[in-house]
Amino acid sequence: MITRVRITVHKQFQRKVRRSELRSIAKTAVKIGWENSTKSNRVSVVITDDKTIKLLNTNYRNISEITDVLAFPNYKLVNSQLVSLDDFPTVTNAYLELGEIVISYPQVIRQALNNGNSPSSEFALLTAHGILHLLGYDHENIDNKNHMWRLQNNVLSSNGIDFKKP
Repeated sequence: MITRVRITVHKQFQRKVRRSELRSIAKTAVKIGWENSTKSNRVSVVITDDKTIKLLNTNYRNISEITDVLAFPNYKLVNSQLVSLDDFPTVTNAYLELGEIVISYPQVIRQALNNGNSPSSEFALLTAHGILHLLGYDHENIDNKNHMWRLQNNVLSSNGIDFKKP
């Protein structure tokens, strides 16, 4: 399985984001979260500002506040198989488009300071978290939350990330 990661960074944060680290975390999250797959895939990671993520959160979740990460999946994971979320036929090409995650750079910095983590560790956590959401994982109940947190921890430890829990 090959995972391609497209990273788009808002102009004002271009020099502050370590794309290679985000790419590594995203690839590991897909590998761990979708462990039995042999399909090549692509994910998109967007690093933006508070204004944009608040607007997206308002428009898509009806919550008018800043958040750290949003996931826009094209599929959901059902019995280890990805199932399309829309009615359009799936286009057969070299890569399966799993979806896009959007992360607020300023929120990452605030959370890192509040949680005693480096911005790099906070970006890693949110990237892993968002990618797992793209694969259909959630934290709506305690069992799902515990499972998703275990996967996140596996992604972080596989990449040598030291993360302090809030």
